[in-house]
Amino acid sequence: MTNQALVFYSLGLVFYSLNQTVTPLFYANKDTRTPMKIAAAMVALNISLNIVLMQFIQHRGLALSTSVTAMVNYIVLVTMIKRKLPDISFSGVLPNLLKTALICIAIFFGIIYAKQLIPVQGRWGLLTRAGILSLSSFVLFYLLGLILHLDYLAATGRNLCTRLRRR
Repeated sequence: MTNQALVFYSLGLVFYSLNQTVTPLFYANKDTRTPMKIAAAMVALNISLNIVLMQFIQHRGLALSTSVTAMVNYIVLVTMIKRKLPDISFSGVLPNLLKTALICIAIFFGIIYAKQLIPVQGRWGLLTRAGILSLSSFVLFYLLGLILHLDYLAATGRNLCTRLRRR
């Protein structure tokens, strides 16, 4: 049952992440009211969708409504920011999203294959395998992202190295 809900939640992760990058544009322009009003409307939408979708697909409806709300929230935020700041461009978002999706699909199938190669027994074996696959997925995502020239990845790596050197 949990994996079904996770599938529906995962559909909205991209939009949730994008919302976290668009909202600060309002704050940078001294506009805190617009994101707050949009967020309040999204809470109402989420509750409404929860009630409706729960009737048809039970716990999966809660997850799906959260994902749909995140998508609608992103669309509304982008529409509003384009009205307020017409010079802003989101042209680089779609190519990066497609590259990221391609990498994630490759890693997904890689994990499915790798799980068969690493037989485990017991909880510790399961935890060890999960840790190995998680760490290798992270490294593989970073390397494939560099190969596919994800715009944000090189800068993120440099920032992380800079912060680690300070400590």
